[in-house]
Amino acid sequence: MRLDRLSEKNDIKKLFRGGRRARTPLFSFLWLKNDRKHQRILCVVTKKNIKSSVARNRVRRRVNEWFRKNKDPSSPIDILVVVDGKAAGAPKKAFYKDLSDGAKKITL
Repeated sequence: MRLDRLSEKNDIKKLFRGGRRARTPLFSFLWLKNDRKHQRILCVVTKKNIKSSVARNRVRRRVNEWFRKNKDPSSPIDILVVVDGKAAGAPKKAFYKDLSDGAKKITL
């Protein structure tokens, strides 16, 4: 949904300046409490890490879908997920386990 997207430039800058960080083998997470009533997510998959646009889009869709299914409506936070190049070749089970492990590290 569009409401769940983190897309405003100022909000992204604020996230980089004051956000907390966590890392897993396939992902880096930045998060910051927001003043809205819902979570927002931004998934970054760089061309440097994953060359194929098909693979980049597949990874982005997987991340967004996982957060859509597992979001916590009681915690209004902005989340930035930076995907590592190894994520495109990772098996689904390892991919989702890594996302789950990273999401557990996200605390306010």
